[in-house]
Amino acid sequence: MPLVQNELIGSAKALVRRRDAEAALALLHRIAAHVRPVMKRRSLRVGALEEFYPTNPGLLGINVNRGQTIRIRLRRPGDDTAFLEFDDLVGTMLHELTHNIHGPHDSAFYKYLDGLFDEYDRDRDAGFRPDGDRLGGAHAVVDLTSDETPVADADGPPWTCAACTLVNRPLALQCECCLSIRAA
Repeated sequence: MPLVQNELIGSAKALVRRRDAEAALALLHRIAAHVRPVMKRRSLRVGALEEFYPTNPGLLGINVNRGQTIRIRLRRPGDDTAFLEFDDLVGTMLHELTHNIHGPHDSAFYKYLDGLFDEYDRDRDAGFRPDGDRLGGAHAVVDLTSDETPVADADGPPWTCAACTLVNRPLALQCECCLSIRAA
């Protein structure tokens, strides 16, 4: 499936035989949306972004043919029903993107990776939102990088997406992460 929020990644694919495959796919889309500005500035492209669940518990990601495919472990080793922390997943994605440029884990690799992390952190600090909005705009947007839950306001309580579990603004008609339509 093409990634609407990151044209620099050709497709995303979750493990369909694992529980919560839709949430896993939404998580891949969310990761892709968050790294898009860094990828665009660095002219990085990925053919396919895929979930994998390797038997080696220490393996978090793999880059095949310098970005033809990037595979990321989304779920905890030994417990495939629980997802890893979002910031850790973004870190794995930045690590794997570095392999598009540098193969071995040498000083050049880590220097480039540090630059990707610096850019990603600057984007967050500047108020980047994956949907293109920024802090201080005409309307508030849920910060997808935060673990904080939106608070209820005069428009009603926030609602949780059934597909990706993101807590959304009360008046949002579709999920601000995976774009699933709000259940009635």
